[in-house]
Amino acid sequence: MKTVIIYGTKYGTTKKCVDSLCEKIEGDFDLVEISEADKKTIKNADRVIIVTPIYIGDFYKGIKKYCKKNIEELLKKDVYIMMCCSTKDEWLLGGYVIKNTSPLFMKHVKTFMSVGGALNYDNLTFTEKKLIDFVLKKGQNNNRQELKYMNNVEEDRIQKFADIVNGKCEA
Repeated sequence: MKTVIIYGTKYGTTKKCVDSLCEKIEGDFDLVEISEADKKTIKNADRVIIVTPIYIGDFYKGIKKYCKKNIEELLKKDVYIMMCCSTKDEWLLGGYVIKNTSPLFMKHVKTFMSVGGALNYDNLTFTEKKLIDFVLKKGQNNNRQELKYMNNVEEDRIQKFADIVNGKCEA
């Protein structure tokens, strides 16, 4: 079975998760950063794994554009989506898939899962820092400093995602 893993990353956490996933996926696969992906990338693939960070409910911009532009071809493949974000709420995650692709695509996806995410305040843009500051100021959390430098990536969730893709367990 020919597999293609397509990913996008802004700050590097998603790439670390992709590297971990690659150690766990069985069989041959191609790893493609989204800026290198085109329609031919998935043409001969049987399954496509999309790995994207989530920023305020949005897929990585390049991933979102790629999915919308290539939806017809993606609907012919087994598609799995691994998201790097803090929430594990399946209802929210499903909403992210629909918002960034379509309800039809959501129904087609074999599985989607969050493996956690990370936030390093120092790496953010000025605007992103202001947004985080605003959100943290409005919140009831006393651990504001901790939230600016959090990492809740879960290796066991990456393993579970790989096991689902490898057919070793069900979603």
